[in-house]
Amino acid sequence: MSEGTISSAEQVVDQCRRLELLTDGWMGHGSIAPSASDIESVKRGLLSSMPDGMEPPSITATGNGELFLEWRVGNWIVSAETLAGKIEIHALNLISKQVEEIDIPQSSPECWGTVIYFIELFLTHP
Repeated sequence: MSEGTISSAEQVVDQCRRLELLTDGWMGHGSIAPSASDIESVKRGLLSSMPDGMEPPSITATGNGELFLEWRVGNWIVSAETLAGKIEIHALNLISKQVEEIDIPQSSPECWGTVIYFIELFLTHP
């Protein structure tokens, strides 16, 4: 990594730090900030499961307090959203318009490893 280049892990940590600054109402009346525990869970999960060299996702919050992760590589846009105890993965191939969806329970000990496994499948197959 050259000087001035930010590692994937640093990018994940920086994005999570910004999310921690959100407060209820951040997106308008009635919007909810993500909880510190949800942010920490996503950060820990990504840092422990992402292989070296994997491009980190864009991590944003939704107005209902959930977290939304998105990878854009090649022909695919792959998103993962934390929703009510599960992670919903949605993959769209921009060329073929093929759509794949998978739900993974967050209670699973290997939850984030499974998420990364499926993300890599979509991102490495055209």
